[in-house]
Amino acid sequence: PENRPVNGSPWYAFAVRADEPRWISVTLRYTDFFHRYHPKISLFEGEWHDLPDSLLHGPDTLPHAHPGQTGDTILLHEWVRMDLWVDTLSLTVAAQQVIDVARDQRWWMRLEAGGLTGREAAPVEGTPYELWAWHAGEGPNGLLLLGRQHPPEVTGALALRQFMLRLLEDDELATRFRT
Repeated sequence: PENRPVNGSPWYAFAVRADEPRWISVTLRYTDFFHRYHPKISLFEGEWHDLPDSLLHGPDTLPHAHPGQTGDTILLHEWVRMDLWVDTLSLTVAAQQVIDVARDQRWWMRLEAGGLTGREAAPVEGTPYELWAWHAGEGPNGLLLLGRQHPPEVTGALALRQFMLRLLEDDELATRFRT
């Protein structure tokens, strides 16, 4: 890791390609923690798939079991090996799908047609932030939603996107909520 200490949930992402199509093996070894996230792969921006189980290998020893948030058990290993088919196109491998700033901005800008407006907010510690607003009327009520506080973990961002889409729908429940 670039900084220590780190949390007990190591995250990874890398891109790989080759001059000639071939299989390669990539091994991730963990010093202080365990492998936790099943690899996701992408050849094209926005299209993510789980790496097939048959291409992911771990030690023959019993894995460390960790209770998952949904009551299931996550099997954690000290190392994993991924077999990857690579060619001249860049293959991205990551713990979670990557949503970079440019891709995130494009998604939000598509919502402008639905009445959402965006502008850059004041930088915090040198980092510019975007503020997106939707105005339902003249009333004093409002709702503040915060997202992407920890950008590498995109599951919250994906949930926020679905929530925003639901809020902007044109049905009775969404309209009532907004007004």
